[in-house]
Amino acid sequence: MLEPLSLPGFYPEFDFYYNWDTNALDPYRFNVKNFHHEVPVTILHTECNYVVPIVGRLNSGFGWRGGTPHQGIDLQLSTGDSVAVAFDGVVRMSRWYSGYGNCVIVRHYNGFETLYGHLSQRFVKPGDLINAGQILGLGGSTGRSTGPHLHFETRFLGRPINPMNIIDFKGDSLVTGTLVISKNSFNLPNSYSKFKFKKGKKKWRKVNKRYKTKKRKPIKKGRHSSSYKHKKAKSKAKTNKKKSLKRRHTFAFPNSKHCTVEFTV
Repeated sequence: MLEPLSLPGFYPEFDFYYNWDTNALDPYRFNVKNFHHEVPVTILHTECNYVVPIVGRLNSGFGWRGGTPHQGIDLQLSTGDSVAVAFDGVVRMSRWYSGYGNCVIVRHYNGFETLYGHLSQRFVKPGDLINAGQILGLGGSTGRSTGPHLHFETRFLGRPINPMNIIDFKGDSLVTGTLVISKNSFNLPNSYSKFKFKKGKKKWRKVNKRYKTKKRKPIKKGRHSSSYKHKKAKSKAKTNKKKSLKRRHTFAFPNSKHCTVEFTV
């Protein structure tokens, strides 16, 4: 879609992508399996600038999270905080997009695209020229979000790569001047995963041992079944409890936990 602008060569890296879609997050549909070579990409050209989108704590990293891929990083902020664009470029998409909520995608002159999700407000539209440090929106918690934060992604050929391979968010600087893109650059690490996939099984299980459950034996019918014995033992325990001289009473106080008091009759 070439509606916003008609000047040839205005769109960054148009000769490389041959596409300018203002509605789709990934209109390129690039197959990573066909990426058999290495491409050195200059992160910052001499005439371009760089700014950290938001100064905040890293809440969640790039990789598998809860059995689902987390294709960016989450930076903590408060609703209404200003979010800046990282590099010079042109806004390709600015709209509400599914779980991202209010989302802005900017294509840069180095060939990368950056994504800014869960914004409360958007100040830019597709085709806008934007410089590094310019405010593109306000932080929020729109879309599929559990709290105010900025979901930040870096993409190449429409596929996400780890932003921390490009930007040092703690040091407020670039990690490298030139990043070599290979097939492995698109792999999602497992360092943030709380789940593992067990071979031969089709279900995910949590790593923590206390969440593991034992296999239950099939229930047998009749007086000699385990369920019958369990019910009988349970009723016997209740009878013995009534015969006991000790009585146990539980009192629920407001704004406090249950308190158990024992006394002898």
